[in-house]
Amino acid sequence: MIERCEMYDRRKSRRFKVPPDAFTIIKQPRFKMGQIVDMSIGGVSFCYIDDSMSPVNNFKIDILLADDGYYLDRIPVEVVSDVKIGVNYPFNAKSIKRCGLKFNGLSDAKLLQMNALIPKHSEGYLIDRRHSIRDGNHLGYS
Repeated sequence: MIERCEMYDRRKSRRFKVPPDAFTIIKQPRFKMGQIVDMSIGGVSFCYIDDSMSPVNNFKIDILLADDGYYLDRIPVEVVSDVKIGVNYPFNAKSIKRCGLKFNGLSDAKLLQMNALIPKHSEGYLIDRRHSIRDGNHLGYS
């Protein structure tokens, strides 16, 4: 008999796919822009070019949806993860990292803006494989 593996899921909210024109903008301590991979009401993950300067722990980001002209600024966040993805490229090219951020202390106004942003601009829920494995459904089908 196969034992089920219980995995700890830190996410408290479902993640949404976002259009390819969704970006995060970090202005401090140094300007950095990344493409959003997915987001939820609790946080966001994005990919960016590694400049050998990891993000500080607590800072603010902006979210831009280029095609719609949607811009949400000064969202307080905390770094949850920041890992290199893929392999090193030849000729000293920069590597790509994926950063996971948790929204930290959103004001009521920012929370309303986030609630309006996600359903309007998302492309649906992502299947969280951890939930489907835990529920005994390893393929992610209902």
